[in-house]
Amino acid sequence: MQKRMAEFVVIFTSMRFAVSLLVLLAIASIIGTVLPQAQPYADYAHQFGPFWFAVFKSLGFYDVYGTPWFLAILAILVLSTASCLIRNIPTKIMGMVNIWRDHGRDGGKQDVYRTSLRLADATPVLASWMTAAGYEPRVRTTNTSASLVSVRGRFYGAGYILTHVAIVIFCVGAMYNANLPLKWKLWNGSIVPETNFSEPVSDVPQVSTLPLDNSAYRGNVTLPAGDSTDNAFVPSGNGYLVQPLPFVIYLHKFDITYYSNGMPKNFVSDIYIEDHRGQVLKRAVVRVNHPLSYRGVDIYQASFSDGGTLLRLDNHSLSNPGASPKHVTARMGDTLTVHDGYQVKLKSFSLYNVIPAKAAGVTASHASPFVDLGPSMTYIASTSSGQAAEFKTFVSPITRSGQNYFLQGVRTKQSQFQYLLIPVGPNGGINFFMSYLTQLKDDTANGTKLTMAVATTIFKKLVITSYPSIMANYRQQARLFQATMNAMTQLQAYPVPFIMTVHAYKHKWAAGLEVTKWPGTILLYIGSVLLVFGIMMSFYMPQRRVMAKLTAASDGTDVVITGHSSRSVNNIPDVIQSLYERLKTEGEGEHSE
Repeated sequence: MQKRMAEFVVIFTSMRFAVSLLVLLAIASIIGTVLPQAQPYADYAHQFGPFWFAVFKSLGFYDVYGTPWFLAILAILVLSTASCLIRNIPTKIMGMVNIWRDHGRDGGKQDVYRTSLRLADATPVLASWMTAAGYEPRVRTTNTSASLVSVRGRFYGAGYILTHVAIVIFCVGAMYNANLPLKWKLWNGSIVPETNFSEPVSDVPQVSTLPLDNSAYRGNVTLPAGDSTDNAFVPSGNGYLVQPLPFVIYLHKFDITYYSNGMPKNFVSDIYIEDHRGQVLKRAVVRVNHPLSYRGVDIYQASFSDGGTLLRLDNHSLSNPGASPKHVTARMGDTLTVHDGYQVKLKSFSLYNVIPAKAAGVTASHASPFVDLGPSMTYIASTSSGQAAEFKTFVSPITRSGQNYFLQGVRTKQSQFQYLLIPVGPNGGINFFMSYLTQLKDDTANGTKLTMAVATTIFKKLVITSYPSIMANYRQQARLFQATMNAMTQLQAYPVPFIMTVHAYKHKWAAGLEVTKWPGTILLYIGSVLLVFGIMMSFYMPQRRVMAKLTAASDGTDVVITGHSSRSVNNIPDVIQSLYERLKTEGEGEHSE
């Protein structure tokens, strides 16, 4: 039993076992880096499908760093590394303190050379040669023998100690930041995530609210410009937990700049930290990788989104195109009930839509191959039966071949957007097109057979009454007529009986902030410093030891020179050989085995 226990201890504290654990942690870290963590389960289900979503969920891939198996690997690595330290620290310290102890490997054959020099004369001569080779020896002598030891990189063992201590500190810091008490409460059900994302914070039950003095957390805040909050939302499974903050975050202003291709270049938040009485405690401009820190809580700039843009919408009925559009005022994020019971969810608002000019069908400038299509609104229209389609409405018209078009993207399920182009008439709206649809509908309702001649006649009459400015421009009339016919063809596959356009808007940004409290981070910093020093000492301060043993003989002195190095590539054998060659060239010694 004792033998098996001893074998287990040797394996448990071995480098091979520690490296295996580190490989597992590296694989888990790769998963946690490639796969975004702590996202809503609906996003993962949409991305991977029901089967792989369930598989990855059971493996804990959506919160790798907080899963039991990841924390178990960390704990085992801590125990293994700590046991290894306890086992080897005395030897390492003894090797640094007592240079006369040698536990190394020989760097050359332990040959015995006899020199005719007496012990008292041979000792200083050999010490001088060792010094010339770069090894300054310490000497111990007795009446019949002498020992010379020179050690370079005496504190090489400290690198081993620092490296292993750093690993222990890293793992302890990671486990502390994982907030094990919170994990335990989630596992035993004393804390339950809230799944209603539209629930006001004031109505979230206490069982879904974390304590103010929670030791560690990472939460998210979406804060519109001009608003404030004293809560963060911690993602947890398919829901969230509310984390009260010890202060109020007020977003004074949000700014964003773009590259010429439309990608965000820089986005910053001007943030005030206030107490609950409104007194400003700290103010800072937060940008990516430049957080605001206050009382152990760090606030990072993570993203940005629409902050509740105010919209004035015009709802045009396709079933009754002659009716005046209904005007609706709403904020982004609202849900509206419109034509025939359709529910319209205002999803997002984009201030810029920069795409390749070729894709937009417009002429590119010499300065940039991209074109900005301007602001757009995205909304989802659904029926009570669950059928839904997504729409992307552009505020400003685009121009193709001299004709202006209202542009609306349409897609169902997960298909790509298909764009509907409705020609823009006078005053920049689609009223001309809707009036044309009304005339066609009225004439066909009266029994008139719809032919190309009828369609052309109705079009010309409508131009005279509603668009007289193009009467003399036959080419423009032809472009408008062709665009109108094309739009009518596209409308046959249009999934809803209405078209929504943006009449006016008042844009508002919202900053996506990440609020973290990770006291264990200081341990990670300490571990990083120790690891750097430990690696530097291990790689750049190798230990080299040269030893000589001189024993008095009747006709001279017997000399044995050995040495070792902590690195496989070293000059120890060359040094030993050169010292032996010096002995040979004296011409006074005889070599004996």
